[in-house]
Order: sequence, then structure tokens, then C-alpha cells
Amino acid sequence: YAFERAEVPAAVATAATICKAVFGLLALLGGFGIIGLAAVSIITNVLTLALLVWNGRAMLREGRASSASRRLDRPLIRRMAGESWFLMLNHFLATIFFQIDVVILEAVQGARVVGQYSVAYKWVSALNIIPSFFTQALLPMMSRQAHEDRAGLRRNYILAIKLLVTVAL
Repeated sequence: YAFERAEVPAAVATAATICKAVFGLLALLGGFGIIGLAAVSIITNVLTLALLVWNGRAMLREGRASSASRRLDRPLIRRMAGESWFLMLNHFLATIFFQIDVVILEAVQGARVVGQYSVAYKWVSALNIIPSFFTQALLPMMSRQAHEDRAGLRRNYILAIKLLVTVAL
């Protein structure tokens, strides 16, 4: 993100989510059960690691060359942790309560219905990764354009909205 290459993690996360959903479904339809899902998870994580290392190989080489000159700034880390504590807590609570419906559904309808609900929800969740990473990838460019090129910002904003509406439809 610092090098304005947010498209790389966005593409990798999108590919990983799609692979996990598709291969997970194939593993379940193939009758491999929980072992198949575990294998899909391992394979997806290895593919994600390989893609990130491949795309970040230049940064990894640069990092090794300049790592001797880096020092940890402990007061800065402490200050950043203190400032970000509330954001972390907010994200944590949003994550916990995000699928509270699963707990309620299981209590009311049972595990079988929760399983069916979860399978359907995985597809929606897989598609929801696209707008999230798309907007993260656009933010640096659009921020720069807001300062330097208002006409370009307007064009890119309209195009982005059209693409996101297309994905939503």
C-alpha cells in the first residue's frame, strides 16, 4: 500500500477467496468432508503465499539490502498502539457481531439449517471482497488526483461507480 501497489494484495485476496469458495464446494460435492476443506485451506494459503512472494520479490530484495540501517522506534510503536486501540476494538466487535445471526439461527433451527445458510452466505461473502479491495486500490490514486487533477478524479470516480454497480447487479 505504501508503494501504491494495492492492486497486488487486492488481486491476491480476490483470487484466494474465489479459490477457497470454488475448491471448497468441489471438495464437499466430492465427498471429502472436513478433511477436504482443510486441504483446500492449506492449498489456498500456500498459493496466496506464493503469489505474494512472487509479486513482492523486488521489495524483499531491497529490504534485505537496507535492513541493517533500520531501528525500531519504540516510542512511536507505543504511541501508534495507543492511538489505534479503539479502532482495533471496533473492528473486533464488528467481527464478532457480524455473524451473530448464525448463533441465533442454530439455536432456533439447528445445525443443518446453519450449514445451508453458511454455504449460501460464502458466495455473497466471496463477492463482497471485490468492492472492499477495489476501493482500497483506488484510494491513493484518487487522493492524488483530488489535489492535482480534478477532471481525472471525476472520470475515475464515475468509472469506479459504474464498475461497482455492475458487480452489485
